[in-house]
Amino acid sequence: MFSVRQKREIADAVQKILRDTQHPELPQGEIAFSLHVAGAESWSWADIRNNGAVTAPGVNPHNERMDSANTTDQAHGAAASTLGDALPREIERCQELLVAYAEIGPAGEFGAAMIRADIAAAHKAMTEGDVVGMLRAYEALKGCQ
Repeated sequence: MFSVRQKREIADAVQKILRDTQHPELPQGEIAFSLHVAGAESWSWADIRNNGAVTAPGVNPHNERMDSANTTDQAHGAAASTLGDALPREIERCQELLVAYAEIGPAGEFGAAMIRADIAAAHKAMTEGDVVGMLRAYEALKGCQ
């Protein structure tokens, strides 16, 4: 959900907010904490801990690329280089299509149901790490108009 850089910045900000309370029961050194952030979807979440607790901060390549500080992609204009880039973009594009289908009214309900099924299949494949399923879902979503 967040890039490693973003998580470290959030952890620094939380550390500062806690320190600024000047609560007498806080330790002198780094304050240990754990923050769970729930995203808009069930598969979207982040766990953020104080930076001192993360001894080997790895890089989450997908989230690093999604970090606006690390990309030059203007409104999804750049070609996606990996399935990890392309599939979330197609899901987002198709979610926008659902709005257009809803505006059509009852005539758009069947198409919207098909798009929702394709989006659900994409989320399921992503959650399960099913690369073949992700490829199938990506192709299905690309066909949505």
